Amino acid sequence: GRCLSVAKKWTVEILDNKSKENVVPLIEELMQDIRPHDKEDLEASSDPVFVLIGSIKLDEETRVYRGEDGKLLAIFGKGTMEWGAPGRGIWMVGTNELYNGYTKSLLFKEAKRVLNEWVRKHGLLHNIVYEKNRTSINYLRHLGAVFLVEPKIGWDGKKFYQFYIPYRGE
Repeated sequence: GRCLSVAKKWTVEILDNKSKENVVPLIEELMQDIRPHDKEDLEASSDPVFVLIGSIKLDEETRVYRGEDGKLLAIFGKGTMEWGAPGRGIWMVGTNELYNGYTKSLLFKEAKRVLNEWVRKHGLLHNIVYEKNRTSINYLRHLGAVFLVEPKIGWDGKKFYQFYIPYRGE
């Protein structure tokens, strides 16, 4: 017979400046169960822990998602205005726990809702993704991302694709 999976409930916390002062435990928790493709993407650019601490500290909004049992599921971030760049940089990392019943509700419905809210406010969302990270590239396409054809080359020769999510009106 068919296995009926009940969508599990998740909770979200938007980090305030106080909780951003010590994000190391959160990042350590993330690194213990980070999805392999997220880890690879972070490692392609630099030291993951360092990148994440910096990103969270500089974020205009950081959303921490947890499952029913309090396990970490994902962190979504929106950066501040960067000089010369329109819109806002966005990022997301997830744990393997996401796949235990949270995929549809969090990775698709909630991510779409949050991105729509952000893009309405800022007009454009953007970042780069490691060229070998097919999972994230396909996922971002599904969320409406447009990719620039020419990759950016990192300092060690690794290639990254720039993407953006434009505001498409209501």
